[in-house]
Amino acid sequence: MLRRVKGTKDVPPEEQIRYENIRETSKRLFQLYGFSQIRVPAIEYSEIYEKKSGDEILEKMFEFKDRSQDTICLRPDLTASVARAYINEWRLFPKPLKLWYSGPAYRYDEPQRGRYREFYHVGVEFIGADSPVADAELISLAVDILRNLQLKRWRLRLGHIGFFLAYLDQIRKKIIGQAINEYEQEMVMDYLQARLISRSDRQGKVREIEKTFEKDGLESAYYKPATNFLFELTKLKGSRDKILPKLERLCEKHNLPLMLYDNLKQIIALLNRFGVVGPEEISLDMGITRGLTYYTGMVFEIDVPALGSQKQVCGGGRYDRLIEILGGNIESTPAAGFAFGLERLGLALISEKKVQKVEAPVDVFVAYVSEDVLDYAIRVLQDIRRTGIRANMEYRRRKVSESLSYASNANIPYVLVVGPKEKMDESVTLRDMFAKKESTLSLERALQMLRKETTLVNNVEG
Repeated sequence: MLRRVKGTKDVPPEEQIRYENIRETSKRLFQLYGFSQIRVPAIEYSEIYEKKSGDEILEKMFEFKDRSQDTICLRPDLTASVARAYINEWRLFPKPLKLWYSGPAYRYDEPQRGRYREFYHVGVEFIGADSPVADAELISLAVDILRNLQLKRWRLRLGHIGFFLAYLDQIRKKIIGQAINEYEQEMVMDYLQARLISRSDRQGKVREIEKTFEKDGLESAYYKPATNFLFELTKLKGSRDKILPKLERLCEKHNLPLMLYDNLKQIIALLNRFGVVGPEEISLDMGITRGLTYYTGMVFEIDVPALGSQKQVCGGGRYDRLIEILGGNIESTPAAGFAFGLERLGLALISEKKVQKVEAPVDVFVAYVSEDVLDYAIRVLQDIRRTGIRANMEYRRRKVSESLSYASNANIPYVLVVGPKEKMDESVTLRDMFAKKESTLSLERALQMLRKETTLVNNVEG
């Protein structure tokens, strides 16, 4: 038996139909919101992700050396690839840039239901706009996709990394005579991410960073206050009316800029304008810690609770420093984005029984009586296709009765049977497989009828 690579998946037609529905629905909404489609490579130089990602991502990358001994990776997400393309190729395009993509990404995770080592994302990047309107529109777009997929039982959690970053800046200013460099700040982020994940395979990283900070004398001055503040933030979860006053008091307590609080309030107010309303769907969660190493402002996650531990189907946020980090001398460029996980979104549709009927591969099947009329059968087949109707023919030299049985099992609505008489008259015997009726018509008349009827069939199934 040939082995399939662990963490990958073979997708049969009926499941692929579900994924294509997600992708086509997303595409339609992306276009309505003014986003243009792009494509970026699935392989990148690893250094891009070393600059962009924390250890949690770097430890899970698929890496290899090419023949030039450069270190290459399969992309673990698409955001850094889009940022690289912007830096290299698209900086002079009119801004803001509203871009959408779909494609695979790769991480060496432990496979489980809804989580694979090869997984597919559909997402957007909004580059060159830093207003709360852009943030609210992104969230509105994600919600509109879920609504158009007719998903009902989902929850949007909205947070803001800016409060934590502002607190870190405050700690740095309080440390007298000790400069906190970028490397040490990255270690703090890695430490906090490791603490929050609380997995056994991350505890070695926690101890390693703790020893480093003890050695440098920064243990009590830096990472302990940061840890305490972050855990203070994680307690702020709930409805907007309940959490916003507590968040305002937290800003006053720690002397944090009220502009962060105002920014979050603006985003919430604009979400109402965009039609994203309902406390049962939206809550504040200041403990969202996705992408501590590069998110800078609002962050959000969308969960489908029915999926259990793998409930998150969408995540995103604002990352105003990513392009600057990757580009070196490139000026800071505001950006934000999100991505849906195709596999988990597919499971969410199943959980709510939003499963599309598996449509037939074609609308018409051409059967023929003998090899003597094969040339006419092919002509009929091609005439059907030229009218825009999906069609196949008998390829296995089966009897007509066996061809009809195949069409019935494949849910093909119509079968055209041709024999010597049909060839001579330029006619066909048309069998309606659902109504169990058949009639002999001229080929031209049959094509006219099929154009009408297959359009009706496609409209019903679509």
